Amino acid sequence: MKCTACGGTELEDGFLPDVGYAQTWVALWMAGPPSTDLSFWQRFKTGGGVNLDGVEAKAIEAKRCVACGHLELYANRAPEPGTHLVR
Repeated sequence: MKCTACGGTELEDGFLPDVGYAQTWVALWMAGPPSTDLSFWQRFKTGGGVNLDGVEAKAIEAKRCVACGHLELYANRAPEPGTHLVR
C-alpha cells in the first residue's frame, strides 16, 4: 500500500483511541446520524455506551506514512469484542 500524499511505501498500523472510564477503546465509525435518544444524565448513569443493535459499525483503523506522517483512516472490519464500549 502506498501513501496517497507522497507515494511513500511504508505505512505503519495504528488506531484512534476512544478514552473513557480509565480504559482505552477503539474508535468506531457508525452508519447514520448520532443517536439523541438518551439525555446526558441517562448516558452517564448507564456508562455512556453505544448501542450497536441494528446499526452498522466498523472499527476505525489508522495507517501513518513513515515518510511524511500523513494519516489514512479505514473502516472495513467489524469491531472485535472487548475493544469498544457497548451497552
